[in-house]
Amino acid sequence: MSSARALLEIYDDVERELASRGHVCRACGNCCDFEANDYKLCASQIEKEIVAEKTGRRPELVNGCCCFLNADGKCTIHPWRPLGCRTYFCDRSGGPDAAQELHERALAHIKKIATRHPAGWQYGWFFADG
Repeated sequence: MSSARALLEIYDDVERELASRGHVCRACGNCCDFEANDYKLCASQIEKEIVAEKTGRRPELVNGCCCFLNADGKCTIHPWRPLGCRTYFCDRSGGPDAAQELHERALAHIKKIATRHPAGWQYGWFFADG
């Protein structure tokens, strides 16, 4: 199985578990304003690669926001968005760490996939400019 396919399967598992907990991303784009949320997004190299492969561009911030927002402020990489996007919620009613354990578990699986990938395990800021 390819690294990309394995990564997408992890994402599907995360989405199912989050949905079972009542967490649903409304794709509103509010969390994509990293400056306003004082949030820095980290991702593995294989996550960055799948986004670049699907979009033809590398992630960057534009006026503090994700470059993958459309004119309506909606996410255009929703199916391929990194794990950090999947486990960060605008609605913090479940508490700031509501998905932390799930995030850590999924990240461990991503790390296993990455160790078999030519780029190896690399983890850092998703956006080139931080």
